[in-house]
Amino acid sequence: MPKTFSTWLDIELRAGSILGLLQVSFNKEAAAPPPALPVLTEAPGCPAWALRAGQRAAYRPVAPSLWARRLDRIFLHPVWGVLTFGVVVVAVFQAMFSWARPLMDACQWLVSRSGAWIGALLPDSWLRSLVVEGVWAGVGSVVIFLPQILVLFVFLWLLEDSGYLERAALIADRALARVGLQGKCFIPLVAAHACATPAILAARSIENRRERTATILIAPLMSCSARLPVYTLVIAAFLPERPLLGPLVGARAAAILGLYLLGFLAAFGTARLLRSSLLKSDQTPVVLDMPPCRWPTLRSLALRLLEASKVFLRRAGTVILGVSVLWWLLAHWPLKDGQPPPIGESLAGKAGHALEPLIRPLGFNWQIGVGLISSLVSREAIIGTLGTIHAMDPDARALGLQAALRKDLDAAGAAALLVFFALMMPCVSTLAMVRRETGSWKWPLAQFAYMGALAYAGGFLVNRLVRLLA
Repeated sequence: MPKTFSTWLDIELRAGSILGLLQVSFNKEAAAPPPALPVLTEAPGCPAWALRAGQRAAYRPVAPSLWARRLDRIFLHPVWGVLTFGVVVVAVFQAMFSWARPLMDACQWLVSRSGAWIGALLPDSWLRSLVVEGVWAGVGSVVIFLPQILVLFVFLWLLEDSGYLERAALIADRALARVGLQGKCFIPLVAAHACATPAILAARSIENRRERTATILIAPLMSCSARLPVYTLVIAAFLPERPLLGPLVGARAAAILGLYLLGFLAAFGTARLLRSSLLKSDQTPVVLDMPPCRWPTLRSLALRLLEASKVFLRRAGTVILGVSVLWWLLAHWPLKDGQPPPIGESLAGKAGHALEPLIRPLGFNWQIGVGLISSLVSREAIIGTLGTIHAMDPDARALGLQAALRKDLDAAGAAALLVFFALMMPCVSTLAMVRRETGSWKWPLAQFAYMGALAYAGGFLVNRLVRLLA
């Protein structure tokens, strides 16, 4: 009589919420086919079978703590939840000015002193001009805003790690439903305040294709961290700091909050337009995984700060550096009698003068036009470009960048520049990501044209309004 040897292997198969036990039998003479999974043979019996498997695992969900339940009563309340969100937003923008200002002043002092030290070491030559006026003035003008960007990132990470972001999304679902979106769209829109590119990727979690496309198209209207240095520079140059609500909220923080609010309103209006015409579909109910309330860890925040600093400095050392060097070369060409031409007669100046008739109604001159061209690569590149141009201008060299900016713009032009940057397409990398996620150039090109027209119209109206009120 032949001997039979059987071996039973318990293998946990994770497919959705179904766990299976696979029995494999080996026979010395002929291998018998293994028994089929119940998911394949008995579909009606699957829930009961899954329940028995779960009972055998002896898993019991952890109940939320008392303090977490009390916080949820506030965060998810239709009134107190909205007020709490408003207080958090105001606190973030006030902290970006009050907390980051000492570190920004220290960075500015370090960049200025190191630039003077390097300039003293090098002989008076084209290499000294390239290093001091091109590289150091361009890249250094952007690096000083690193502390402010990191403060913004810290608050975003605190909201995410604590579990508050999902609760805010549930509160925002009611407002988003009015424009044809759902609560899941809130998380990519918040992420866009750091960078629009990962925010567009985060929109993949939205199941409805038309809602996902609408979220991708409006995400660049959220003011990303690359716009923040431009906001800070222009506001600090033209708006004196004074308290609005005592020591809690200052005028500059309120101005930045207004620009972010402008992006929100433009995004919501655009979403309403898209969801009622080109991307019209039925409303999708929101289903969110609500994580427990938890304390963020200092180690996690420190590692993220280190990584964000590396990314910012890497971009400053590659993209901003490349743009600054390029504009330095264009500002020194063509040579006249072996010497660089006046900045207005260089290739860079000619490019700005060619764009000036188009942007003159907004209150911009040719220097701002040169900066707008470079900002297509990256929004903060305009600061490096203006720093390079003004470092080469004998009349503006002795002035700081803020004072030189007041020479290029009046109050109406500064307000128009802020609105223009708040509504304009962030950069070409965002266009490429929209092309990748939508699978066509139709949407990114239409998006670029729409945001460009919206930014120009908004800047023109604000310029005229400020001139009428002045």
